[in-house]
This record gives sequence, C-alpha cells and structure tokens, in this order.
Amino acid sequence: MEDRGKYVCVFLARHPDDKNKSDEFARWWPDWYQYSHCKTSQDIIYGNRVLFRPTVTPSSEKYIQWATEVSLSVHSTFLQGPFNFESIHALNRTRNKVEKDYWANLRLVCNELAILPPMLGSSHIKSPKLTLAVMKQKRKT
Repeated sequence: MEDRGKYVCVFLARHPDDKNKSDEFARWWPDWYQYSHCKTSQDIIYGNRVLFRPTVTPSSEKYIQWATEVSLSVHSTFLQGPFNFESIHALNRTRNKVEKDYWANLRLVCNELAILPPMLGSSHIKSPKLTLAVMKQKRKT
C-alpha cells in the first residue's frame, strides 16, 4: 500500500454547555487537559479536561491538547477538511461553530462508510434562539 504520510491530529470537543444542541449548533473548543509525566516511563498522563476559549493558548508546562498521530497509509483512515469556522452574523456571535456545509459533507461520507453520522438539526434538539433584534428585522422584510 502506498505510504501517504503521517499527521498529528489535534481534536476539538463540544462545549459542555451545548450538550443538548445538535452538532451543527454546538460550539467546538480545543480539547485541553491538565497533564503530568509518569515518573518511570515519562509517558504523558492526561488529567482533567479544562476549558480555554479557542483564542487562548495556555501554558505548555501545565496543559496539553488531545492529539494523536494518524497514518494516512491505512486504507480505513479518512480525514474531513480542512474547514473554516462559521462567520459572525446575527444568529452566530462566536468563531467556533463549524459551517453547515461541512457537516452535510461529513454526514454523506459517514453514510457511505456506514459510520454513525454527526447529529444535525432535529425537532427535539434546541436550535439557536432568535434575538429580539433579529425577529424585528425578519418582520420588516
């Protein structure tokens, strides 16, 4: 099999306050953890998850992002991306939501590969709340 190289993949995690939102409406923050080293092997021991805003890079002496090396020579490895976060607008005031088109593409790939797809909008999932200003704006149009 052709060797297509190795990549270190750093992960994002759903913000814990968004557990009742579908994937597309949830905020995705870097997956940071406190860590220490094993005294005998110097392996990294992951501690508690810690929330840092996406624009913050904490001290590398105390915190580490969840990451793993992925070999692209393995036939079953598939990377989706790269992607940009959704732009700022009336319904999105943060720079850590993945654009809807990327979720739709990921869902198609997952369905083709018989992998559990991302959870996208549903009637029983909370969608973003309309602000009073947005509702007034919609009435005017």
